[in-house]
Amino acid sequence: MRYFLLFITTIVYLLIAFFYPNAFKIVTYDVSKLFINVIIPSIIPMYIITSLLVNNKFFIKISNLILKPLSKFESYDSASILISSILVGNPTSTIITINKYCKGEITLSDTKILLSTSFINPLFIISSFKLIGVTNILSILFLISLLISNLILLILSPNKNLINRNNYHSFSIFETLNNLPNILLNIFIMTLFVGYLKIPLYLKTNFDALLCIPFEFIEITTGINNISNYNINTNSKIIICSLLLSSTGLSIILQSINFIKQKVSDKIRHFTILIFVNRLKIMILTNLIFLFFLKLFF
Repeated sequence: MRYFLLFITTIVYLLIAFFYPNAFKIVTYDVSKLFINVIIPSIIPMYIITSLLVNNKFFIKISNLILKPLSKFESYDSASILISSILVGNPTSTIITINKYCKGEITLSDTKILLSTSFINPLFIISSFKLIGVTNILSILFLISLLISNLILLILSPNKNLINRNNYHSFSIFETLNNLPNILLNIFIMTLFVGYLKIPLYLKTNFDALLCIPFEFIEITTGINNISNYNINTNSKIIICSLLLSSTGLSIILQSINFIKQKVSDKIRHFTILIFVNRLKIMILTNLIFLFFLKLFF
């Protein structure tokens, strides 16, 4: 299956390059620029910080103290994974969660709760709002809205009893960082692939915002960059950017599901439904809260 997908991807690249050579060059340049200026600076620092935190005994204790009133987790490591997920976002948070589950360090119940959350790298959020030309205060308000929506879903999840209170698990930081090159490569390839697929659509619709915006939800990096170029007012750009970020985009969801399939194929159907349903819930909640903040402060 993997080789078949690689074959299809190669064919798409060749066809787009042959029929739309100028657009192919422009998309390649734009995606490479976004990757260097937005994706790498936002992912690498947070990934290193998260790798250090998730393996730190003191951080794990502090995380459990912070989340203790909620009493949501059975495993001692789960609280630190949740707080780390806020920093690194998806799909990396999914990778950390599934790796911990496969090692038997967190329970199935905790894995479901962690996979039900949805976060975006804070640095990426700031960069995204900068792309559409608005102030950092809006990115902060969006981040707060995203945190509140996840907290609401967490509160509504069943209460658990903490076990193994004095037993935490740690693994080498290098083991965690080994995933970083693959994550960056997958993001770059997926971003390029989606960018190339959109070329015929943009050319046939003459970059019409109404027709093109739904397709921006496939991949959020190029999606937000394209929104910044649409001939629409700033308020519309802010709302669409918020919708894109809170959804995490189809490509990130598929990357998470693909990793789960590789590690725990027997639970892929259940986890896939869980991820899609909760992404929708978080997207709706986040944007309702974000709209409330916009009305309150602007």
